[in-house]
Amino acid sequence: MTSQPGKRRPRGSGYETLAVYGGRRQPSIEGITRRSPLRSAASGGAGATTVVFAGQGEQDALAATLERLPELRRHSRYAVAHNPIARAIRRCFADHVIGSGIVPRSAVNPRRLGITESQAREFEEAADEVFRDASRFADVTGRQEYVGLQRLVFLSIFDAGDVFPSFPMVARDDGAPVTTRINLIEAERVETPIKDATNPRVRGGVQLDAWGAPEGYWVVRDHPGDQLAARRFQHEFWSRSRNGRVNVMQAYAQDRIGQARGLPVLHAALPIIDQVGQYVDSTIFQAELQTRLSLWITTQGDPEQMAQLLQARDSAAREAAYAGLLEAGVQADSINLLAEGDDVKSVSPSTPGAYWDALIVRLLRLCGAAAGGAPFELFSNDVGAANYSAIRAALMAFRKTIAQQHEALLPVFRVHRELALWEAWLDGKLLPGAPWLRMDRDRAGWLAAKWHLPAQGWIDPTKEVAAYTDAVDAGFMSRGDVIAQMTGETYLDVARRRADEARIDRELGLERANKVTVPVAAGTAPHEAAADDESERDQLEPDDGEKVELNDTTTAGAR
Repeated sequence: MTSQPGKRRPRGSGYETLAVYGGRRQPSIEGITRRSPLRSAASGGAGATTVVFAGQGEQDALAATLERLPELRRHSRYAVAHNPIARAIRRCFADHVIGSGIVPRSAVNPRRLGITESQAREFEEAADEVFRDASRFADVTGRQEYVGLQRLVFLSIFDAGDVFPSFPMVARDDGAPVTTRINLIEAERVETPIKDATNPRVRGGVQLDAWGAPEGYWVVRDHPGDQLAARRFQHEFWSRSRNGRVNVMQAYAQDRIGQARGLPVLHAALPIIDQVGQYVDSTIFQAELQTRLSLWITTQGDPEQMAQLLQARDSAAREAAYAGLLEAGVQADSINLLAEGDDVKSVSPSTPGAYWDALIVRLLRLCGAAAGGAPFELFSNDVGAANYSAIRAALMAFRKTIAQQHEALLPVFRVHRELALWEAWLDGKLLPGAPWLRMDRDRAGWLAAKWHLPAQGWIDPTKEVAAYTDAVDAGFMSRGDVIAQMTGETYLDVARRRADEARIDRELGLERANKVTVPVAAGTAPHEAAADDESERDQLEPDDGEKVELNDTTTAGAR
């Protein structure tokens, strides 16, 4: 049976709502068909394979890590709430991982789908528009739009190590359309029930199949930290729907094979962050102590006569003067004589020494490195002593960590986008008058998209523009690569905007002061290239030939 747009399909035929938000309850774990621990290979017969779990020593280490996870989560959440260093690192991560948002753009292959280029462009524009409408109501609570929800998902992973998004169908009272929303389940709500405490297939509330893949999650009905909740010890088993629809998934950064739960990003830096506070308290206490124990000296007698005695040629007189001062408990060789009656009230510093800044900077750099390589200059906003090369190198290393965080986030929002577009097509809201649109024949092909990550921005535009220009000229990068990396847009977006600006300038009779380059064949004269300038702007094709700079009335100010 094939699905038709505009018609709701019955349950079990490819379209189903989340059980916990409407309709029926989730099936109990007894009703789920589990895989056998011994599973034959795809070829069958003698090619049977057995899933072998880790050795006893590694199992003990994994168990110890799982036992410490609640404590690590509490420690991490407390640090980001009360420690300025942890909060600065958290903000730095969120600004670079999420920024202005991770934006999907539909990118279908017309050859694969058997449609024309114009039909593919029409579908892409319609799909992006439908998803923009759905993303305004991405959260079940109605508080977060799409970018805010992305930031909330990442911050949950940062603080607790993982988060469990579910995808219910929700009809709100605020007039929002009925569509798939994202509901975030905190890491503390997923835990192993007491009855399964000795079950090796349940680790940290995640039930694994024979191959180590999650087949469901044990979710506490109410948050275990809520003392007023009556159901904080009751668990439900959440898994996929019977028709394969994703109901709940786990978002976390996996570092090793067999890792069932995620670790907070700050877990390795927490001991160092705690030490920084101790260093600060110790240094301030020492400064206060030195101030309170300052030396008080009151001169007695004529200071000139005392100076003469201390500098006398007669060794006996000089030794007698020194002996008198030593008996009084004064180190004579460090005495500066003052006028009679003047007092020295404090000879100790009331501020930390010169080594203080160097020590704190070293500790902060170590905190950033332990937390995933966050550069000190970025999370501290202290770039006074850094140069362009140092900041650029630190940022390039930090982007590797950012890429790992994107790998943990993208599956969540990819599932949400696919569900939203699929349901829009079933309801007849996605190009209802297009008979060539049959998403049931190649669902993955129609839902293909390119995800544009946050822009990296410029550190030193003068140097970077020159470097990227050389890279494009040498063939190492395309202009689209540079635009996507630095601004988060596509080449087509920038080209269309430039074409609109050129059209407005022509309509208003304005002179363009920017330099224009056009692709021409080898041997073409400059005046012939100028004649083709208008067609080049209209076609918006990338340069693939020799560049010729124009210097006519339309390019005033060009070199």
